[in-house]
Amino acid sequence: MIGSVVGIGVVHLLVAAMAVALALSLTCKALSIPTGFLPGPLDSKMCLSLAQGIIISADSTNVVSLGDGWAPKPIEGMCLYLNVTALDHTTGDETYSFTVWESADNNSWTSTHLTIPITATGSYLAVFGSTAQYVKLIATLAGTTPSITFDAYVLPE
Repeated sequence: MIGSVVGIGVVHLLVAAMAVALALSLTCKALSIPTGFLPGPLDSKMCLSLAQGIIISADSTNVVSLGDGWAPKPIEGMCLYLNVTALDHTTGDETYSFTVWESADNNSWTSTHLTIPITATGSYLAVFGSTAQYVKLIATLAGTTPSITFDAYVLPE
């Protein structure tokens, strides 16, 4: 139990540091975290994808609503928890990346400019800024035989 509390405390500290870097317009990169490590409870309402398997570029299964009237000023820090459970590198030319997008109306989308390149299975944690109510994830796959399975959640800070 103590390890869980310490782990969550460390995640909050990392999130705070990355949010400061974001506010200062510094580049934030995704952190690779230990496999099986969960950065706190995962809320089904904040689930972008659960065991989503794709072989072509695609949007996340779900769009997450951050709530009515969402309009943080000027920007609100959010975490993306991404758990890649399967990844194909059969021919060696496969590439994978995920980009977080936001929308005020769930119709017109713009990039948050957070792109996470994925090279291996495992868990990733990244901070992004959102100024809109809706958030989705776009996976970009390339190469001869790309195939990836993943879970993704938005974790408001």
